[in-house]
Amino acid sequence: MRRYAIMLDPQKVEGLRDIARRKAVEQRADLSWADLVREAADRILSADATKNSGTCPEGAQ
Repeated sequence: MRRYAIMLDPQKVEGLRDIARRKAVEQRADLSWADLVREAADRILSADATKNSGTCPEGAQ
């Protein structure tokens, strides 16, 4: 099997790296945003479950 080496322009390589870095940052930001929404939903659902389960002291509702 033959291997071919491709010489890329250093500026193009740096541009591709920059694009990859930006995409990685965007994906992490999206992930953290999704985590915040998920945590908020979990808190709301657990508060509703506690409220409806009868485990709250009387008058605390």
